[in-house]
Amino acid sequence: MGLFAHSPRERCGFTLIELLVIVGLLMLLAGLLIPVFQQVRHKSQLAQCRTNLKQIGSATTLFADDHAGRLPGSVELGVSASYDITSRNELAWYLAPYLGYPAPAKYTTVAKPLICPAYVLRAPNMISMIGRRSYLLTANLATNSAEVVRPFGDPLNPADHPLTLAMLSAFGSPGQLGAATDVDKGNVDPKVSWWADLPYQPVHGPVRNQLYFDGHVEMKPW
Repeated sequence: MGLFAHSPRERCGFTLIELLVIVGLLMLLAGLLIPVFQQVRHKSQLAQCRTNLKQIGSATTLFADDHAGRLPGSVELGVSASYDITSRNELAWYLAPYLGYPAPAKYTTVAKPLICPAYVLRAPNMISMIGRRSYLLTANLATNSAEVVRPFGDPLNPADHPLTLAMLSAFGSPGQLGAATDVDKGNVDPKVSWWADLPYQPVHGPVRNQLYFDGHVEMKPW
């Protein structure tokens, strides 16, 4: 018999049982790893969202420093990531240069710091972030009275101008006054035109990221 001859019992490949065992092990391994990957992705999205909100806070402060302490506005409560030369009622129109983006022009630009990464995955009918709103500005600082004080002004009321940073002290410490937060159907009036675009629940699960006027961000249970 030659040196490389095989005995009749030798064979190549796997039996059906062996293949089924391998497939079963792979499915078990995938079942163990998928929750881990999902948790890692969730933490990454939460961290990126916090970073984005901090950038918004820093850009807002820089804008105020250049405009006699006044906050940007008057702007819509829902923060759109897209802007152009006609977007004067959008926060992006004011903050774009402070976020490292071009000044408003005829073409549409999307400023990524104004996008919550978890919103992109959880909002219905997501095709583009143009016109979509993934953050929400504080609607009222005067929570203990019948008066409504929008810190970023109201574009529908020309007399309702944005506040200055100094004016915030009348309502509390900047570290206690919320400036912006994640947005979903649970914290927006259903009557707004863009309510249908929003995720049904907070995009970060049991918490929403909250930006305060001193620039720090906290995770707030909802």
